[in-house]
Amino acid sequence: MKKLISFLLILAVLLPCAFASAYYDETDMSAVLDALDKNSYKSCYAALLEGEILEKGASGDNAKALQRVLKAFGEDVSTDGKAGSGTFKVLNKVQKRYGMEQTDYVDAEIFAELLCALYVYQEGEKAEDAVIAAGMPEAEYLYCLARYQASSGHYYLAKQSYEASQWADWADRADSCVKDWPKDGRVWKSSSIGSGVTVKFKVKNADSDEATCFKIYNSDDKLVAVLFIGGNGSAQTSLKAGRYTIKQGNGHDWYGRKDAFGEDGWYVTWTFDGGADSYKFKSGYIYTLTTGVSDGNAGSNYENWGNF
Repeated sequence: MKKLISFLLILAVLLPCAFASAYYDETDMSAVLDALDKNSYKSCYAALLEGEILEKGASGDNAKALQRVLKAFGEDVSTDGKAGSGTFKVLNKVQKRYGMEQTDYVDAEIFAELLCALYVYQEGEKAEDAVIAAGMPEAEYLYCLARYQASSGHYYLAKQSYEASQWADWADRADSCVKDWPKDGRVWKSSSIGSGVTVKFKVKNADSDEATCFKIYNSDDKLVAVLFIGGNGSAQTSLKAGRYTIKQGNGHDWYGRKDAFGEDGWYVTWTFDGGADSYKFKSGYIYTLTTGVSDGNAGSNYENWGNF
C-alpha cells in the first residue's frame, strides 16, 4: 500500500557451518584459472596437484605464487618467494575472513579454495558459474559474495547473502551489516556538486526511531549528494544552479548510503509543478524542502528501492 505523504517547498541460503577444502578434490579449476589469468597460479596449482605441499619456510616460485594470491586479496604481504610465519599469518587472516579453515600448510585443495574466493572477491556474481563448477559449495560462494558486496558498500545485499549462506560465522556477519545512523547532515557529495544554491531539508512529525535519507540527482541522472536525518531535524547542501531530481527514503535499519534502508524501507521521488519529477534551482536562492507537513505544494511518486 502506498504511504501518503506531503511536502512543502519554500523559496527563500543453504549448507550449515562447514569448511570447504574437501569439496575441491579432482575438480575442474580451468575456468577459474583462466579468469584469474596468472601463469604463476596455474603452475603452482599443477605442482600442488602432483603432491607438493607449501609449509612454513617454503621458498621458490610456488611460495611466491601463494604470496601473490594473498596480495591480490589486498593484503600487505611480501612477494619475495619465502613463505615464512608472516606469509602464513596473512594466509590465516584471509582464511578466517572468508569462512575457511585456518591451516599451517597449503595443498591443492586449499589453494583451489583460495583461488575461487579470490575470483569472487574480484568479480562478485560474475564468478558464480566458474567457482561452483570448480567445487565451491553454494553456501560458501554466497558467503564470499557477501564479502564482495560489503566491500562495495552494499551492506543490505551483503546481509541477504550472509543469511542465505548460513556458512561459518554468517549470523555475526549479517548483524554487522546494519550500521549506526550517521549524524544529521550531508553524508556524501560528488566532486562536481558546485555551489551557488543552498537546499535545506527539514523533517517534521517523524517517529524518533525512523530516519530519512535524501538523494539528489542532476539532469544527467547522476547522484550528486546524499543527506541523512534521524527522526525530526534538518540538513542542507550546496548545489550549482540547475535542474535536479529529489528522492526520499525512510526506514529504521541503516545499511549505508548505497543501500539506504534496503527493501524494508519505503521510497518516493518528489514531484513539482503539476507532477514534474525534477525542479530547477536558481543561483543565489535558498530553498527549504519540508516533509511531514499536511498542506505542502509538492507531491511524490512511489520509487522502487533498486532505483533509489
